[in-house]
Amino acid sequence: MKQVLLAILSAALFAVPALADEPAAAAPAPAAAKPAEVQADAKPCDGKKGDCPDCAEHGGRGEHGGCCADDDDDDDCDDCCGGAKGDGKPGEAKPCDGKDCEGKKGECPDCDGKKPDGDKGDGEHHRRGGGFGGGFWRGWAAILQPHALLQTQVGLYAGADNQMARGDVVESAGNFILRRARLGVGGHISERITWALSTDFADIAKGASPIHDANASLHFLKHQDLTVGAQLVPFSRFAMLGSGDQALAQRPKAADAMAPFHQIGASLHGHYDIGGIQWWAGAYNSFERNVNYFGGIDNNSWLFLGAAGNRARGYSVAGRIQAEPFGPLGDEAASRGMKDKFRLEVGAGGYYNDAGGTTSWAGSADIHIKSHGAHLLVEYLMDSASPKTAPTVASTIPDTIKRNALIAELGYTWWRFNAAARVELIDPNTAIKDNHDETIISGAIGAQLTKNRARVQLQFDHRIESVTPALANDTLFAQFQVKL
Repeated sequence: MKQVLLAILSAALFAVPALADEPAAAAPAPAAAKPAEVQADAKPCDGKKGDCPDCAEHGGRGEHGGCCADDDDDDDCDDCCGGAKGDGKPGEAKPCDGKDCEGKKGECPDCDGKKPDGDKGDGEHHRRGGGFGGGFWRGWAAILQPHALLQTQVGLYAGADNQMARGDVVESAGNFILRRARLGVGGHISERITWALSTDFADIAKGASPIHDANASLHFLKHQDLTVGAQLVPFSRFAMLGSGDQALAQRPKAADAMAPFHQIGASLHGHYDIGGIQWWAGAYNSFERNVNYFGGIDNNSWLFLGAAGNRARGYSVAGRIQAEPFGPLGDEAASRGMKDKFRLEVGAGGYYNDAGGTTSWAGSADIHIKSHGAHLLVEYLMDSASPKTAPTVASTIPDTIKRNALIAELGYTWWRFNAAARVELIDPNTAIKDNHDETIISGAIGAQLTKNRARVQLQFDHRIESVTPALANDTLFAQFQVKL
């Protein structure tokens, strides 16, 4: 009997280690090992996997050491930013409220001991003014970040009077257009200096400048940056939102026509936590407006953005100020990832342009609201241009022309789907009433694919001429977009 008991006891002792290595069927998987930089008292996320997948998939912590880093593609995790809030322990489900990070670099990788930009996602904390800015670096290691934007459109319906020269997407049904084929890279050479270089092969095919962005930025004070090179002119809210971040497939035609977009020059950018105030001020090469309203600004493209020197002579200055008192609105026009938040932005901009053939000035004002998946963006644009008495290049206009446009856009985003509608009231010459005065009503539906890297959209444009006869120029088109 003793021998039997000893045999059973020996078998049990040898079986215990083996059983200890096998988790119970109902027990959850063990948490992933914590990075060395994370403190031992870091707490796990409170949410379950379904509520907070980014935490559960990484052992109760976010992918980069924070609890559920804000992901615009996952609305349930937007308020779970972990160590990004200064008074929260790493791993706690705390919203980013703009306070100082009290943790060390390892505890709050996207803050690095500085103030976070509210609800920005991973890689977007402390981003300085759009483009390829400071979100691309981690610590002191040199990083190169490639970027690409591909947009292909196909016309499904086109009116008999459609003309691309008047801003229509296509002139006949069945036409394919490569709208954008942008490729670029950005990075930094020190903690304070970042750079960006990009081109758009679709623009090159149309005879435009091969330069899209080519600039370097210096973060020389706590809240100021200096950027030199080819860059976006701070003027219109719609223009400052990226081409791949619009709620509809296409940016408003009025913004495309009246905003100067990219120029070579130098600009200062200030950004502050109080009230979310930002301002831009810059001086650039001059630019000429196209004689055709929908042709937009020439941007000295025939001189490669003035890269060889502004041989057309002249200069331009521009500035913009905006406030986001309830936190940042993010880079998209739509309210993706803000199901339970209210965000407000108000802004205004202007420029003065002393060009070779014309002298012009312009102003803009806008309001942008995001709340519970819905967004509203309203912008007013106006400008005035006069020919010079002694031009250095041929003038594009015969007399003083004043223009204005009012744009109102409303949309809603649910999970991966979104719908938006927009109205544009366009007056290309306030001195006369003609068929160029029109109302453009656009509507679009779309779906996001693969973590917001790809998008498909269907858009319909209905144009109403203010003066008869009306034109048959409605358009239905689809767009497929890939953004990396």
